[in-house]
Amino acid sequence: MPAVYEKMGIRFRYPENWSLDESEIQEENATVALYGPGTATWCLTLHTGSQDPQAMSQQTLETMQGEYDELDVEQATYHIAGQDTTGYAMNFICLDLTATAVVHSFRVGETTFSIFWQAEDREYEKFGRVFEAIAASLEV
Repeated sequence: MPAVYEKMGIRFRYPENWSLDESEIQEENATVALYGPGTATWCLTLHTGSQDPQAMSQQTLETMQGEYDELDVEQATYHIAGQDTTGYAMNFICLDLTATAVVHSFRVGETTFSIFWQAEDREYEKFGRVFEAIAASLEV
């Protein structure tokens, strides 16, 4: 049975054996993070104000490009919470391991949502569909 997160006007389901971190929900840009086994990480950030979704995804991409010398990037789109998203799938090397990260951003009303997930590639094969299922369950 999946666990359910329901606060700040959002709701989503996630695996009950994953840890939830709400330590940054009181911030201006509130973030809820999930940590699965190994390197699996899924984060949702709510940006208040008139943030452009494409600019938010681009900012994450630029941060990743600054962090990793060899970053393969592919534009990616999803349909999350009834919204078309703008984002990127990124592959990179970290500590001699290949990893995949994905960022998607969309706007509902005055809030821009950014979803970011990542895992080392061997784990990503296992958790990629879990990340997508968490995102697909998001209700705003």
